Amino acid sequence: MKILLSILFLLNIIFSKDVTSNFMIDGMMCDKNCPQKVVKSLNNIDGVQSCTVNFKTKIATVAYDDTKINSNKISDIISKSTYYKVIMINDKTNKTFWDWLFSS
Repeated sequence: MKILLSILFLLNIIFSKDVTSNFMIDGMMCDKNCPQKVVKSLNNIDGVQSCTVNFKTKIATVAYDDTKINSNKISDIISKSTYYKVIMINDKTNKTFWDWLFSS
């Protein structure tokens, strides 16, 4: 049983895809509290792995598991929690081992 659970866990890691999306955050006025509000809005959201905000460029970079959450939902969460205008710039899917192995 332990072996089966270990195999399932490893397969989940191998087949999961991590996505990194960049969002333009419009409306931030300060370089300390405003970026923290964006990061805090995504704390404890299932599927979100990390969030960093660059105040100078007004860009938030969010890494997440696309099987649990999508970029539209992340954008909605940020805008409803902070009242900032959020515009998605791009999605970047990180290839899994299987994508790398079987891609042409």
